[in-house]
Amino acid sequence: MTHRPITLLFLTLLVLTSGCVGESRPESGGAVQAPVPLDVPAPTTYCEKTWACSYENLVQDDARRAMVQKRKAFVTACEDALRRMPEDLVKRYEGCTRVACGDELRSCLLQQLPAMTVANPE
Repeated sequence: MTHRPITLLFLTLLVLTSGCVGESRPESGGAVQAPVPLDVPAPTTYCEKTWACSYENLVQDDARRAMVQKRKAFVTACEDALRRMPEDLVKRYEGCTRVACGDELRSCLLQQLPAMTVANPE
């Protein structure tokens, strides 16, 4: 049994978050940017939850600022990826939005796997 939609989503999210981690700082001669608030709203969707789980593991404020600036783009790209997935699968992912990050979130997602079926196994 193959889980292509899940793999596609996780790969998409991995690519998006890796772009946030490699964010460079402006050079000393560059324009001064306005301060970026580090307080973020609680997640209400699966995509926001995925972003928030990565964000909460950051320890440096510079990394947090870079990630806050990329939040909207990340969530938009994630939601675009979810739109390409079967609706019942997306609903299952959304059901895990309120659990804690880490093991609880992984466990919630894994509990969804037995209920999923794949139309074209490889």
